[in-house]
Amino acid sequence: MSTIRVAIVWGLVGALLLYPTLRVAGMLASPEPNPAAVLWTAHAGYFARAWTAAFGGCLAAVTAFALSRGRERVSLAWASRVLVIAFAWLVAQAALVP
Repeated sequence: MSTIRVAIVWGLVGALLLYPTLRVAGMLASPEPNPAAVLWTAHAGYFARAWTAAFGGCLAAVTAFALSRGRERVSLAWASRVLVIAFAWLVAQAALVP
């Protein structure tokens, strides 16, 4: 598998790992709704977290591209392990902090 494909996989895994982390951190930091988000739309917080997670995924992809040259198979093996952890974290976040 090419380095670019491995980087894309890491970017997707990074975004999947970052979104529930942002959601839980936001709930712990301020459990009451943000007044700006309430006045604008109920989905403003979601879009902010989604775009931040996408940006974090892009950063993970660039980092993976730089670090996985020549080690694509090992990097992909680690990505599959982290994907399982990220999915479990997303399920836990959805169950505990809806």
